[in-house]
Amino acid sequence: MREKHKLSWSDLGFKTNGKKSKTILSEQNGTIYSGEMMAVLGPSGAGKSTFLDVISKKAKGSPGTIISFNDDPKFDMRELAQYVEQDDALIGVLSVRETIEFAAKLSLPTNITRGELLKRVDVTMKSLGISEIANNRIGTPIQRGISGGQKRRVTIACAVVSHPRILFLDEPTSGLDSQTSQEVMQSIKQLAVEQGIIVLCTIHQPKWEIFQMFDQCLLLASGKTMYQAPTIELINYFDYLGKPCPAYTNPADHAISLVNTDFSNKNPGFDSEKYLTGLSQKWKSYSRNGSGSTAELKDDYTDMKTPRTPAESLFTNKSNSPSTMIMRSRTSDFYNWCYKVTVLCHRSQLNSQRNLLAYTARMAMYIMMGLLIATVWLHLGTSSDKINERLSIHSFGVTFIAFMSVSGIPSFLEERMVYVRERANGLYGPSAFLISSTLITIPFVFVCCSLFLLIVYWAVDLKPGADTWFRFLAYYFLTSFVAECQSVLIAALIPDNVAAISLGSFINGFWMCVQGYFIRTPNLPKFYYYFVHWISFQTYGFVLNTKNDLEDVLFSCTQSSEGQCQCSYPSSLQQKGICALPGEDILEYLEIKDKNKVLFAFAMLIIAVVYRLLFYLVIRMTKK
Repeated sequence: MREKHKLSWSDLGFKTNGKKSKTILSEQNGTIYSGEMMAVLGPSGAGKSTFLDVISKKAKGSPGTIISFNDDPKFDMRELAQYVEQDDALIGVLSVRETIEFAAKLSLPTNITRGELLKRVDVTMKSLGISEIANNRIGTPIQRGISGGQKRRVTIACAVVSHPRILFLDEPTSGLDSQTSQEVMQSIKQLAVEQGIIVLCTIHQPKWEIFQMFDQCLLLASGKTMYQAPTIELINYFDYLGKPCPAYTNPADHAISLVNTDFSNKNPGFDSEKYLTGLSQKWKSYSRNGSGSTAELKDDYTDMKTPRTPAESLFTNKSNSPSTMIMRSRTSDFYNWCYKVTVLCHRSQLNSQRNLLAYTARMAMYIMMGLLIATVWLHLGTSSDKINERLSIHSFGVTFIAFMSVSGIPSFLEERMVYVRERANGLYGPSAFLISSTLITIPFVFVCCSLFLLIVYWAVDLKPGADTWFRFLAYYFLTSFVAECQSVLIAALIPDNVAAISLGSFINGFWMCVQGYFIRTPNLPKFYYYFVHWISFQTYGFVLNTKNDLEDVLFSCTQSSEGQCQCSYPSSLQQKGICALPGEDILEYLEIKDKNKVLFAFAMLIIAVVYRLLFYLVIRMTKK
């Protein structure tokens, strides 16, 4: 037996902010009951998406707007509802089952057993007709996956696996062919009836087979209600208006053609605003007379006594009632937060293992660049005429790592899209996303830097010693981690692949110019020295690696035919008659001899923390 619920709204409206405020929606009133589907129709600019945003509480309505669930206006929408956006946001390397299973883990309570969770996933897939593709991957640009219609069903499955009381759908058939659209809507209709879900759906000119699935229809134009009543009453309303629906014409198409005034300028003297206001007034008069009122519940919120399907049996047991399960899963206690972080880490870890473009290819490039450096700068030795080559290695190594970080932007943007959707549905917050992102980045960066250094270190003949090698690893790791933090911050600010990669490359090139290798630090213009040089993480990486390589190393100098000692840098030992160049003299010339390595490493940590905090603020404010 299933309890009946209702979602009601009165005086729902929306106005834009600013001096020239514009009314997008006005005087919307209505009620929809569990197990029912409402189609929100209207021409472009009618206010369909705005209506869905306001009633789902994604956007704040005008003063006086009242939205209530079972006559309770203070209910928490995120505890009861799921919102399915028009575009799918899925991780391409995951299978269908994995995608829905992760959604279940994030939305269901932590005390649910794995057996119950998997059973819920199986039933959801069966209800949406995607069981046969459970082990198929979603698909990436280089790996073929499931079809567009199947992706739609997976997205919907992720939303309904927690059995929400209310489901909002924004253009669920957008981009799908006629037959696929019908199959998707049939699946949604079945879920609504079986699980008692309230479904509100914006849809663009549905064909008749789809339109008749809806119990109610809301027709909008210029933010006004043109019709809101049972779908089966729409044809009678056309007759009432004196504009009957022609034979063999889809009532949905006829309804939109009546309220679409986009081409009214072709008729001189036609006042579209007056025309739509008149239609709205006619609907108000029609509805006041009770001619098209919404059908009342037969049992007045009593339990329905219809036989339950297997899906209903699963979703309506008393110990794990849907509302209880969702509300328990929204708790903000520390254990629940930690659980969400581990789930996100597991999902990101699978993504990093399988995503050839974002991770495997990047790791391969670290290896190939290491081999390139090892063969070009092979066995430099400790001759003073090779010092500039050594410095170029440290500059190039830091710069290469910085530029490599931007290649991770596409993968981050994919996860960002998923984060925005899941956060909007209340599955987790920005802190969990931040921590999981950081925890996954650290081992990946560590492995890449280790592979790079293992190839370069001995081939180039950098300063020998285990302690020196581990310091190099620490400095390269810090540099790479800060670079990754910078790149994801840029991508969070500019969620576009081309723009984010371009800006990231420009910034890294800018840091490269002022790091202290191409132009000695003392020769930098004052503005760049005081305001840019010291905030460039490449500065710290270059200085740390250079000091680590040159300190306590004695470089041999050449002697001319006249017996004069010739060193590539000024040597303090020449005055003592020793033809050699201490590494400290080179550091003195570069004006980095007195720089404290611990403080410089700490400075890079500070930059990383600042980037992470800014990243947190950005994703916290991110709405779409």
